[in-house]
Amino acid sequence: VAVVIWKCTVFLRLGIQMLTG
Repeated sequence: VAVVIWKCTVFLRLGIQMLTG
């Protein structure tokens, strides 16, 4: 389960960086 949460967090951070960048 922890791996899924980690992936979601990384994906969200990447998405935010792309949107804000």
